[in-house]
Amino acid sequence: MLCEGMLAEAFDEGNGFGIWNSGVPLLMLLKYVSLTEKGPRPETDPLAFAGSDVPFEDPGLGKVYASNISGDPETGLGRYSADAIKQALRNGTRLDGKKLAPPMSILIPHLSGMTEDDIDALVAYLKYLPAAKRKPPERELGPAMRAQLGS
Repeated sequence: MLCEGMLAEAFDEGNGFGIWNSGVPLLMLLKYVSLTEKGPRPETDPLAFAGSDVPFEDPGLGKVYASNISGDPETGLGRYSADAIKQALRNGTRLDGKKLAPPMSILIPHLSGMTEDDIDALVAYLKYLPAAKRKPPERELGPAMRAQLGS
C-alpha cells in the first residue's frame, strides 16, 4: 500500500525524520490513540485509531483523552483537508481552534521542524486510516492548564 510505504520510508532513520531521530517515538503516540483499560487495540480492530478510553492524566494537567484520528467525518479527521491537518501539527492548534494540550502539545516543536516531505507522509498516513465513528471523552483540564491554554 502506497501510504504505508511512504510512512515506512519516512521512519527510516537515514531520511532525517525529525521525530524519529530526536528519540520521540511517534508510533508509540499513535498507539496511545488506541488505549483501553486492557491495553492498546490491535491495528486490525476497527477502532484502533478512534481515540482512547484511558486518559493521559497528571495532577497539574487534568485528564486528556487521545482524539479520534480515523477518517470519520463526524468524529475523526475525515472532514479536514490535508493542509488543515498539517497546520494543526505545525502550530499546535486543534482543528476545532483550541490549543493542543499535553502530551500532543509537547510534540509540536518536533513536528513543526519536520520537512515538507515528512509531514506530507505523516498526513497521508492519517488520511489513509479508515473511518471509525467514535467520540472519545472530552478533556478535563485542571485549572492551571485551562488558564495556560485559554480554554
